[in-house]
Amino acid sequence: MPTIRQMYAGTYNFYKSVYTNGDLFRTTANGTFSRNTGKAAQNNISSNYRDLLSTYNATKNTFNGEFDETISNLKKSSSEIKNLDFNSEDALKTAENFLNDYNDAINFFNDNSSVSSRVGNMAKIFSDTTYSAKIYDSVGISTNSDGTMKIDEEKFSAAVENDPKKVSRIFDTLANKADAHIMTANIRKNSLFPTAKNMLGINSTFGLYGKNSLINSYANIGNLFNFMF
Repeated sequence: MPTIRQMYAGTYNFYKSVYTNGDLFRTTANGTFSRNTGKAAQNNISSNYRDLLSTYNATKNTFNGEFDETISNLKKSSSEIKNLDFNSEDALKTAENFLNDYNDAINFFNDNSSVSSRVGNMAKIFSDTTYSAKIYDSVGISTNSDGTMKIDEEKFSAAVENDPKKVSRIFDTLANKADAHIMTANIRKNSLFPTAKNMLGINSTFGLYGKNSLINSYANIGNLFNFMF
């Protein structure tokens, strides 16, 4: 997700503004540090704060958009595979499309597993196809260690010719598995991507100063680094 890197850059710039440029604290006559309450300092921090939240929102929207598209595609192809006549000419293409959409779901959650532990758990849920690898292999579905699948055309065609009902039954079981995972993903959707407060340690309603201020919570923005690396 490209905007994840932008979030890292935004956080770095915020830290730079707070520490390196001395916007947040200034040295007093006796050598101690005091909070810089100057208007320029406040404006600079507020600007960085708004930029950081804007990048966070863009990243969250990108994640949710990719989530919706991935889940929608899999749901559609799952329905198609359940209604498929495996003796038809388009059986192979329909089966391949279904597996490709299933793989996309696995890859989406795997690729974004660092977003949160909840996304990481969804990656594990979708990758559970490895448990039935031998069964799938009997109808021409090879399974990789990460759960992604691929059709062996020759083996698939032979299985359809010899026992189309078996092929249909196994694909139907796999489609039901996909539907169960889709339901789980949709239930958890709103909690998959961390809130701005949990990820960055900041809240869009915070002011610059006071009990619940940006200044008093800025140190927690380092949580983003744990998310990134």
